[in-house]
Amino acid sequence: MFRCLLLFLLLALSLKASNPAILTFDGLSYVSALDVASHLGMKVSYTNHGAPGSRPGVILFNQEHRIILASESRETLVDGLRVFLGDPVLSRTGRLYVSLNDYTRRLTAIVAPQLCVNPPNLPHVIVIDPGHGGTDTGMGNPRLGLREKILVLDVAKRLKSILETAGYKVVLTRDVDQFVDLKMRAEIANMAGADLFISIHFNAGPPGDSRIHGTEIITFPLAGQRSDQSWNDRLNDRESYASPVNRFDVWSAVLAECVHREVLNGLHTDDRGLKSKHLGALRGLNCPAVLVESAFLSSDSEGGRVAQPAFRQLIAQSLASGVASYVRCIERLKPSFRSSSITKPEVQRLTPTRP
Repeated sequence: MFRCLLLFLLLALSLKASNPAILTFDGLSYVSALDVASHLGMKVSYTNHGAPGSRPGVILFNQEHRIILASESRETLVDGLRVFLGDPVLSRTGRLYVSLNDYTRRLTAIVAPQLCVNPPNLPHVIVIDPGHGGTDTGMGNPRLGLREKILVLDVAKRLKSILETAGYKVVLTRDVDQFVDLKMRAEIANMAGADLFISIHFNAGPPGDSRIHGTEIITFPLAGQRSDQSWNDRLNDRESYASPVNRFDVWSAVLAECVHREVLNGLHTDDRGLKSKHLGALRGLNCPAVLVESAFLSSDSEGGRVAQPAFRQLIAQSLASGVASYVRCIERLKPSFRSSSITKPEVQRLTPTRP
């Protein structure tokens, strides 16, 4: 029953364009990469070793966008950014197939949001969620004396200042070092009437491993899909029901792409990909949402950068640039909003207001 309802919603709501032929593999709905290219206005080229993981794959491209799909893999490249799909690209009878979910709610959202129905209103209320707090210290780096809960709160306050200067109403899920339940973070956002939710975190590798570094952007998994941490049936974390935040899957993907690109451009960190996890802070939200892991505290090089106030200011500015990019995308989809949108300066050019 869930698959039938999901398939109906995808067909009825996700795309304005007509839908390609749908096939079923391993109980999931798939469409061919050729059909995806056709409906997205792209051409197709094949590659033997150019796809992620040096796998054979297919390149979908036009003048504006380029998608590289790898056979039997969930990792893809979209306009040069690493994106992890919820279902693997399958190779059948000499053709590659993409899951209907990934096609309609992820790839289309990123490269052709104009094909998605019901674009949201321009954001006015933005909720910033500094991760952890109080007894939940988060990640750390004892060698450098770093604690995630303190650093993310500092970044959140800097981001709040930038966005308020731009004219937004900004709410923090916590503004002091205190514990806030994950479910309560979503409730705070919903009570505030949030139009966007941005959760700020820092990452860490396994104990004793200081080599891992880079930036990860995370959204809640699409309804009916696994997280990026679930790679086989033994680790299958697919949920058979949709969570409240799944109503905004398409626009969370748009927000994530905007933030992903701006954070990488601003920080010049390695791209560890746009991923998905069943996050308690995002599950109950009534708006598009993203969680950002800007850097690894366990890496002495990246942790050392995070320890510097100037770098934390740069993180905040990059996140604000991601919001500005998202707003421009929505404005293009709803041009009539421009005349009534908040007047705001170019976020990228704002002078830091905090030491």
